Amino acid sequence: MQQEHPPAASAVSSPAWSVRAALRRAACRMDRLLATFLARLPVGPVVAAPMTAPVSALGTPGGDSPVPRPPALRGPAALALRQGRAALARDDRAAAMAAFVAATAADPLAFSHDWGLVPRLEAEGQGSLRNRMRGRLAAWWRDGQVAPDAPPVAALQAKPALRAWALAHDFAMAPLLVQAPSLDALDWAALAPDDRLVIKPANADSRRGVVVLAGGIDHIAQAPVGPDLAAYVRQLWAAEGLSGRAVLVEALLTDSAATQHPELVVPRDLKGFCVAGRVGYVQVLDRNGPDGMRGMACFDRSGRHLPHPSRKWPRLPGAIPPPGFADVVAEMERLSALLPQLLRLDFYATPAGPVLGEVTAFPSAGLDLTPFARRTLLQMWELRPD
Repeated sequence: MQQEHPPAASAVSSPAWSVRAALRRAACRMDRLLATFLARLPVGPVVAAPMTAPVSALGTPGGDSPVPRPPALRGPAALALRQGRAALARDDRAAAMAAFVAATAADPLAFSHDWGLVPRLEAEGQGSLRNRMRGRLAAWWRDGQVAPDAPPVAALQAKPALRAWALAHDFAMAPLLVQAPSLDALDWAALAPDDRLVIKPANADSRRGVVVLAGGIDHIAQAPVGPDLAAYVRQLWAAEGLSGRAVLVEALLTDSAATQHPELVVPRDLKGFCVAGRVGYVQVLDRNGPDGMRGMACFDRSGRHLPHPSRKWPRLPGAIPPPGFADVVAEMERLSALLPQLLRLDFYATPAGPVLGEVTAFPSAGLDLTPFARRTLLQMWELRPD
């Protein structure tokens, strides 16, 4: 063992050595004080600290554990993303977009990373998702009719048209029980408040007028419907300005995790934002709570957590992808390959497999998005402009 030699006299007398020596002596004194304190503590069994909330695969509503940024990219995707940023910095837009295409092909997680593109889109007047969606609306519909040169998805915003298209392309949908031109034309005697039903307008945005019925409760409004189901729905539709609309009645689906979590009366929505056959991110919405908004979790196509995308919905930290998540993603990407525009594709994960709910060309009208979601969707849209 090599012997440690004392420092030279000049070193001992130097100010730096004096300071180091004083710090070592102080540290030794602190060690002795800490040892004395610990020796006086009573000895007992080790008890784990209680958790403030139970850990659940469904997540904890309103938790404050945001994901600050997407997971890191590696390998070819990371290299292509760097090349795209470099090309953008030298104003070679074509080379940049080619590199971004390569990055997302290697790993679609690249959709959610910052390409450096949004400031340029803003400078070009293309940075508003809401304005882009308004432009899409004006181009695809004219005088209330689908434009002759509109893509096929334009005709699928009405639910009956979507159902016919989806079944023709082998996408499962919820069983349709009744379809009528209005609430007055519906045979209410064939429906009972204790049935498991979904009553909804044939064409309306968001969840306006939707009644999710199970056990006599409207689980969206979290309210009893009472003995007169027709009166309940008519009152709701009148308040929502939907009177006179065509109506669909479907069987209520079962969530893929309902056996383990019977509180999932309303199956969770899996809303995938997709372009050209690829999923950018998936929102999992749990409506089994006050106002039909228990919370939302956000994942990439592989089930990795992403930053929160919504200003409206509370987070669900701790939530994991539902059983059947990978199958749903596969169906989303199959549908996106057929309808390659930037769209939101809504599915349900059920014990029988993925079930298509809706195809949306104007998700949330471009509103209520966090900076993460806005950036990601603008980047996705640039890969496949309308």
